[in-house]
Amino acid sequence: MMVMLNESFKALIRDILPNKEQAQALEKAFVEVVNDRATTQRIGLDELKSKAIDEIKGEFVTKDFLRAEIAEVRAEFAEVRAEFAQVRTEIAKTKNEILRWVIGLQISTIVAVGAMLKFML
Repeated sequence: MMVMLNESFKALIRDILPNKEQAQALEKAFVEVVNDRATTQRIGLDELKSKAIDEIKGEFVTKDFLRAEIAEVRAEFAEVRAEFAQVRTEIAKTKNEILRWVIGLQISTIVAVGAMLKFML
């Protein structure tokens, strides 16, 4: 991409430098600097674009990887469900044990009250 200086800028250079050869040399220098800058920016943008594309590609996952991750999550869910089942079983056992104690205490209380009544009467 070649950048050309507009005529008003060229006229400004000619007004500043009355020597025609010096003005042409300065015009040529400006064109080279501007063209070099445009090329450098284009290269910089191309590099930036390729880096962004590489980063984005690094974030993509394959179907196999995704399937493996899903299988791992399902296995973890199965473990959690098994742990919940164990906790429920322990709760049921504890509930039964507490119920036995309560019934036993009630029976012993009734027997103790009956013994007291016999003793008092």
